[in-house]
Formats: sequence, C-alpha cells, structure tokens
Amino acid sequence: MHDKNSWIPVSRTGMTGE
Repeated sequence: MHDKNSWIPVSRTGMTGE
C-alpha cells in the first residue's frame, strides 16, 4: 500500500524501496 508513497513515509518503513 506504500508503493508510490514509499519515498514519502521513509521513516515509517525505514527504507525507500520497500
């Protein structure tokens, strides 16, 4: 669900390409 917004909530997933 955070595919396109992965680069925004980087602090949430911890990575930018998650």
